[in-house]
Amino acid sequence: MSGFPEPRGRAALVTGGASGIGLGIARRFTAGGMQVVIADAEQDAADRASKETGAPGMRADVRDATDAHAPAAATAVERGGVHVVANHAGVGPAGPDRRAWAGTRCRSSGSSR
Repeated sequence: MSGFPEPRGRAALVTGGASGIGLGIARRFTAGGMQVVIADAEQDAADRASKETGAPGMRADVRDATDAHAPAAATAVERGGVHVVANHAGVGPAGPDRRAWAGTRCRSSGSSR
């Protein structure tokens, strides 16, 4: 027993999911049966990744606080919650208010960390 919950059917949001490491993660998650939403700053790139993986793609620029929250909200509505967030966008929120992800929380599955 690995100690990790079965990923099949779980919902995952992958930012920066249209290229590089983010796309690789989106591919693995979908191949493993996860319900993935791909978010990327470029809609065309998100559409290409969506066509390749079968996961819905959406435009979201995580440098903008409103955009940063939109993919999480969409994933929660479309998939009944968010179990995994893989933040692989190459940028983060700009400006003095860097609390774009302040509303998120991390839950551990029994880890001592």
